[in-house]
Amino acid sequence: MYFMNVDLEVVSEFALDGFLNSIKGSTYVLHSTVADGRYLATIELLGPMRDNAESALAQFVSIVENIDTIGRAAWEGAHTKVFDIGIQSSARKHQLVERISVATLGRVAALGAELHITVYEPSQDAGMR
Repeated sequence: MYFMNVDLEVVSEFALDGFLNSIKGSTYVLHSTVADGRYLATIELLGPMRDNAESALAQFVSIVENIDTIGRAAWEGAHTKVFDIGIQSSARKHQLVERISVATLGRVAALGAELHITVYEPSQDAGMR
C-alpha cells in the first residue's frame, strides 16, 4: 500500500467559482459540475506529489485557511467539505501507517470539513510498490 494524494471535495447549493478562483495557482480542479441543483468540485494540489498524507493535508488546509473574502463566503456556504486521503492497496505491502497530527486534525475541524480515507483495490501496476 502507498499514499496517493489528498483530494478536496466540495458540494454547495451555490456556485463555487469564488472559492475555486481563490485557490487557483495552488490547486487544480479535477472535476467541476452541477448535478441535481448542486455544485460539485473535486480539487487536488498542484506541484510534486507529497510524501505522506500529513504534509499534503497540512498544505491543503493552509491554502483554504488563507483564501480571500469571496472564496471564504463560498467555502462557508458549502454544505459538504471533505479532505479525502487516497491510499492505493497492494498485494506486496500489507501495512501502511499514515500519521495525521492532532494539530492538523484540529485545523480541518476548524474549517468545518470532514476527513475521509479511501483505499483503492490493488491493480496490476500497484503491486510494484
